[in-house]
Amino acid sequence: MRNVRVLISGAGIAGLITAYWLKRYGFRPTVVERAEQIRLGGHAVDLWGSAVEVIERMGLLPAVEASRTGNDIGTTIVPGRRPLTMPLNVLATPIADRHVEIMRGTLVSLLFERAREGVDYLFGDTIRAIDTNADGVRVSFEHASARSFDLVIGADGQHSNVRQLMFGPASQFSRYLGAYLCGFSLPNDWMPPGHLARYLAPAKTVTLAPIRESGDIAAMFLFRRLAELQFQRHDLDRQQQLVREVFAAEGWHVPSLLTRVPSARDFYFSPVSQIRMRRWSQGRIALVGDAGFCPAPAVGGGTTLAIIAAYILAGELARARGDYTAALPNYERAIRPAVEASRDVGPSLVRALIPRTPLEITFGLRLAPLVLRSPPCVRRIVPLLPRRALRGLRQVASVTLPA
Repeated sequence: MRNVRVLISGAGIAGLITAYWLKRYGFRPTVVERAEQIRLGGHAVDLWGSAVEVIERMGLLPAVEASRTGNDIGTTIVPGRRPLTMPLNVLATPIADRHVEIMRGTLVSLLFERAREGVDYLFGDTIRAIDTNADGVRVSFEHASARSFDLVIGADGQHSNVRQLMFGPASQFSRYLGAYLCGFSLPNDWMPPGHLARYLAPAKTVTLAPIRESGDIAAMFLFRRLAELQFQRHDLDRQQQLVREVFAAEGWHVPSLLTRVPSARDFYFSPVSQIRMRRWSQGRIALVGDAGFCPAPAVGGGTTLAIIAAYILAGELARARGDYTAALPNYERAIRPAVEASRDVGPSLVRALIPRTPLEITFGLRLAPLVLRSPPCVRRIVPLLPRRALRGLRQVASVTLPA
């Protein structure tokens, strides 16, 4: 075994799974995370097909299944129309036979507990510079002393620091999909357990989902914006002001939700963008998860793809006994079909999740009951999800996992 000292940037889902498997295979992983501790916020994420199998191979499936969101019923609210209530499993069944929905923070917590032993963690720090040479990689940090590693893996999300340092600015790889996402949590004062609600207006949607473990509600605001906004990513005051302006005229629970925005402890705001790259490795550097390929946040498929890719990356390094010149090209070949298929998911689901006109909303409300009353064979021909998104999600969920 060679090249065993591996630095992983990011203690999220992809980073923790990579660290777990590398340690199990005999590598010495170190994880650096900008936050002072693991980040437990975020919305619900879906694990489909092969991602469920990875979790099972880690021995975590019973705990993950016990932590399902349990949000099995969804109601769509449109001003002036009768609410539409439907079982949510009809959306997941056409994608894969195995499916678990879990809060991102809960999944990260479970993964961290499994990946703690034998892994060195640097919390509250970040990479400042990466210098590669024939013998390895010299990494400088914001706070810790510089260290030498054999490999560096960027698992640090859509705004990846490793990608910025080694592959170039985000503008080269980020494709804006015409929408923005805002999310935060608040105390659950009125929603019944197991029941998700979605408010629809032209070019806007608000989703509320109970969080079983905390007793809170996860609120998500999505809205269309033709051009990408030009302000600093960390300007929370401007972001919150924009959300209040966009949704100011809406009804239902929206006015009450907007009053909670300034005090939200876990407020996040992001363009709905997709990362597109031709390569996800360069010499001793590799990218995994949203750092290298992101279908788009909050549209589905990203977590499943990240889990599968992290498992395959660690496995290829083990199979090559640390020879990255063989392992990283094999990793890219293994995940490329799924990554390319996932690129159809984001644009298709943005159109479906945020209808632009009253006519599109009306069409969706009339189509859904007809599909729900149809037999399964008809639902496969006329799915509720857009066909291109469904094809992409199926391919991501069905990646063959090497033993």
